Amino acid sequence: MAYIPKDTLQLLYEKLPLDHRKSKDGTSIHSHLKALHVGDHFLDFTALASDGKTKNFSEVADNKYTLLVFGAAWCQPCKISRPELKEIHKVYKNRLTIVYHSADIKKETWLASIKTDALPYISFWDGGKSTLLAKYGFTSYPSMVLFDPNEKIIKLASGYSQGKYLNLIKEYLPGL
Repeated sequence: MAYIPKDTLQLLYEKLPLDHRKSKDGTSIHSHLKALHVGDHFLDFTALASDGKTKNFSEVADNKYTLLVFGAAWCQPCKISRPELKEIHKVYKNRLTIVYHSADIKKETWLASIKTDALPYISFWDGGKSTLLAKYGFTSYPSMVLFDPNEKIIKLASGYSQGKYLNLIKEYLPGL
């Protein structure tokens, strides 16, 4: 499939007749255009953090590379990815901040998951009502966004397989 730059796609979309824009394919293109892409600045949000305080994402990005991971306690691939995320945190914490955004509906489920898995990185929870996942163009868990120190998106990825996060970190963080 050929890559079409976002600005070109936007121009083409605007030239479509209204009935085409309202079609299933037109709606899909519109959703894609609204989603954030590589090179875009991160979208700030506010949620309850695992330390019990309400925080903005921008407060924890900390002028380092930041890995924002979307997941949930009920998501089996998310659970399987946690040991790898913990290892990445241990090895790269001086250059990389990991932020986990939970889709759990119940606060107790979210907190129990943090405790059971002994997550060493910050986790955010907003009651499972967030539209943040869709704003980054994702439809499934786990999904991740890697930001550079200037808060620009450098990688978006969905799904998980053993070594996926570590390979992404090694690929995009120079000198590691």
